[in-house]
Amino acid sequence: MQNSQLSNKTRSNELMPIEIELKLALPAPCCAKPAQEMAWLEPLNISAAITQKLYSIYYDTPDLKLKQMGCSLRLRRIGKDWVQTIKAGGSIVAGLHQHDEWETPLAAAYPDFSAIQHRGIKQLFKNPQFRAALQPVFTTKFTRHLQHLHLENGSEIEICLDHGRIITGTGNRQMPICEIELELKSGEPIKLLQLARSIVDRAPFPLRLENASKAERGYILFSRQHPSPFKAIKTEIKPEMRLHQALRMIMHNCLIQVGRNENDMLMANGDIEYLHQMRVALRRFRSALNTFSETAPGDEVTAIGKELKWLFRQLNPARDWDILVTETLPDIISHFPKQTGLPLIREHCQKLRQQYNAAARKRVSSRRYTRLMLDILIWLNKIDQNESLASFVGRDQASPPGDIKTFATTSMAAMHQAIMQTGEKLKGLDAPALHALRIDIKKQRYIADFFQALYPQASCKRYIALLAALQDDLGAINDYAGTQKFLDELDIKKNQREEQYEAIGIIRGWSISCMLEKKKALDQSWDAFRKAKLFWGRTVN
Repeated sequence: MQNSQLSNKTRSNELMPIEIELKLALPAPCCAKPAQEMAWLEPLNISAAITQKLYSIYYDTPDLKLKQMGCSLRLRRIGKDWVQTIKAGGSIVAGLHQHDEWETPLAAAYPDFSAIQHRGIKQLFKNPQFRAALQPVFTTKFTRHLQHLHLENGSEIEICLDHGRIITGTGNRQMPICEIELELKSGEPIKLLQLARSIVDRAPFPLRLENASKAERGYILFSRQHPSPFKAIKTEIKPEMRLHQALRMIMHNCLIQVGRNENDMLMANGDIEYLHQMRVALRRFRSALNTFSETAPGDEVTAIGKELKWLFRQLNPARDWDILVTETLPDIISHFPKQTGLPLIREHCQKLRQQYNAAARKRVSSRRYTRLMLDILIWLNKIDQNESLASFVGRDQASPPGDIKTFATTSMAAMHQAIMQTGEKLKGLDAPALHALRIDIKKQRYIADFFQALYPQASCKRYIALLAALQDDLGAINDYAGTQKFLDELDIKKNQREEQYEAIGIIRGWSISCMLEKKKALDQSWDAFRKAKLFWGRTVN
């Protein structure tokens, strides 16, 4: 539940408790004996552990109106007591959950709508027909081992180990719960993140950031529907923002896209589009990091950049082999239906595709990946807290500090000039040079997309569309060029059937032919781009 339909005006006018927590998923084997598995946590804790048996009932209408509005209604039994909790709005960024939360003690195990004081939330339950339609949709039943950690700066963090199950109303479908939940009771969010980083380092097994709440997982179990691959959403950069505020908004936007695709990407039989969208989000993030690098220098930025480069090396082969198996080869096979070697080649490629997909899932489940995500969040929180890091100037040293539109214009103008200089030699560029041009075009597209709210929308979108056309042509050329390398990796043995050698020749010839055709299309796309009116006010002739 990413967003709530409560009005911003209502939110700003009323005091609302904000829940800030971070979830770390444990490997499945740890669910069997969680207390023994978590003994390594003991040196961190000050308070004695409290064990609770928690039983929760989640309510919604048959058509899941509350879910659609970004809200959840939960009744939880703790011992003999019942508590009603309503959560709404907020965000989930790399496992860090922030939600508006209202809790009310109950006398019995029934929702109490009279206890709701917040105007916006109360409005949701005002309709008697809506209230009458509410029914249990799923329950959670788990054991919680709870401890409190008090830090020297006064921050208090609640550490919970939860293990149990999510159960649908009929009980025929269940999902395990096995996670560490860190909730900030008081103090600075960065302390929560630093504690999570320490826990990830201490754990004798890899921990993974959990990007879905128990409620979200319950809804997936109830509906039997996983969310669609999550695409990039628009960043609402405002002209009055300081640079560090824009940087944080953009990077949070990218991290949300990463996180919303991560759980489904990790499923062995999941749609590869989740991985593709994760890669898009990470590319957007890296483009933002490069764009702001002169304004936010430091060892942390360098380290994050290196780790992102490592991550791309791990994920790229899965994408490349997926394109070959699901797009390139089916197209060739459709044009040569009687060639019996092509399906055999596709079978070989499918095995490699599965291997690289499994390798990508393993990397995203790794300790190194989790550390990277936490390091990014810690760095972003430092920027937000330390104004000295936000004494930004743009690429043009004469730019006024904090002038976000000047910074954006200067950044895009510089990248556009670099693209134009390379593009004027387009016909003489070899495959590596074309790939480098594609990367620059991709960066420019992401930068323009990040800052488009600052400029006239029509001209900005036209420019982005021209960049997208170039990116598509160059991407196809890169894929066809890469096909030659993939065929070498197949290692077809001499004792294998002759039709496979013939198929290899067909694929090579087809790829070269398509690459030449795409270069013709690229010439047309480039001609349109070089005549484009720049939405920041100049025309390139």
